[in-house]
Amino acid sequence: MKLQFAIAAFLILLGAVELLEWLKARSLPFPVLVLGGAVLSVVSNYSKLPIDRLLTRLPNGLINDDPSTSDGE
Repeated sequence: MKLQFAIAAFLILLGAVELLEWLKARSLPFPVLVLGGAVLSVVSNYSKLPIDRLLTRLPNGLINDDPSTSDGE
């Protein structure tokens, strides 16, 4: 069991090193990195966004919460 764990740990470490070497060879433009950071920050803090407060500030009738009055079908 310990040998299997050691082999698995070695393979994971080897894969991580190879992945890092591959990523170092890649380069992204600065605006893409900034946009990616902004997206990550929004996604990681999504539960803290004041969505309910923003939706209540929208004009009446802009969002139809009642599905029975929709025009579909």
